[in-house]
Amino acid sequence: MCDGEEEVLESYLSEQAPETKMSLSLLAGGVMSSGALALCWLTGSDPWGGASVSFHSLMAATLGAAACVPLLMLRAAMWTTEARLRFPVLEELQRWQAEQSSSIVRNLSAVQMAVLVCCDVLPTTVMTLPAAQGGLTASFQIYASHIRDWGVSVPEMGPPMAALGVTALLAAGARLFEHAITQEEHEVVATAMENADRYYRVMTNGVSGTAKDPDNAAKAFKAVASQWLQQRQQACTVLAALTAAEVTFLGLLWRMTGDMAAPLTAAMMMTSVEYAFVRKLTDAGMKHDR
Repeated sequence: MCDGEEEVLESYLSEQAPETKMSLSLLAGGVMSSGALALCWLTGSDPWGGASVSFHSLMAATLGAAACVPLLMLRAAMWTTEARLRFPVLEELQRWQAEQSSSIVRNLSAVQMAVLVCCDVLPTTVMTLPAAQGGLTASFQIYASHIRDWGVSVPEMGPPMAALGVTALLAAGARLFEHAITQEEHEVVATAMENADRYYRVMTNGVSGTAKDPDNAAKAFKAVASQWLQQRQQACTVLAALTAAEVTFLGLLWRMTGDMAAPLTAAMMMTSVEYAFVRKLTDAGMKHDR
């Protein structure tokens, strides 16, 4: 999807009533959940990931909530002004998050925000853990059994950990693909930098000033453009690393507890924090516009 189409979609979502946004979220969540369930059925994985209405799942959810507290504190700290000033790459990351979520979270009540979090987290967690990791683990266990037949020792946790690593790398790669600088963007910036000298000479022709003014302006523009490219690349790298770390964390929670209630609770809490800060940023922007 190109930038123009994304802007049209974001504008469309912003103008919709909260009830319409909820319907769209439920529809999207239902479609993704159906895909995850189908993948679980094909791989023979338990779509619930060991979760059930039981005391064990309640304890697993409690453990997941407690385990993600440090991450919640870190995420909250990343949204502070001090953090953005110290690490400029955070501003680019948060701009992406705001662009993706501001149109959907705008004008939603607390209950509607909770429904949105469920529609976002539940399908992706089922897809990432029971479907993807469960299926990969089953495949790697088959390979491991063949390797053991050759007399080579394979750790019992080898296939699950390999599946977790592959899933984390795939998730990070998807983030990189989603936010990486496109060829069109790179060509536009490169062309602008190549033509900067001529542009500023033409624009300052006949304007009072020194002979070095056009050169200084062109150098300043090139420096800003280079900094933007570098910051964009750094933001992509950081986002991919954070995504891989999050998937690894949730996967380890699932493996440790054997119950998807733990990673599901942690993922919902982390997503709620992100949406809360995006909502705060969106509301602040709306007040500024007024």
